[in-house]
Amino acid sequence: HEPDEAAEKSVTDELSRILGLTVIPHISVDPALLGGIVVRYGDRVMDGSLRRRLVSLRHRMVDAALPLGA
Repeated sequence: HEPDEAAEKSVTDELSRILGLTVIPHISVDPALLGGIVVRYGDRVMDGSLRRRLVSLRHRMVDAALPLGA
């Protein structure tokens, strides 16, 4: 869902602080993210989405070594 004004201002202020730049957000909602935020600036991407976290967890679980004799 679209963020309310307070959430948008909070994200904008924090990104401006982190990047040391004045941030002008262009917000779009992507239901595939499931939650969280993806920030693109220049050629960089900061992915804090729930979808990325779940994919990462899945990879760790699949790649985990099982104990012998199990």
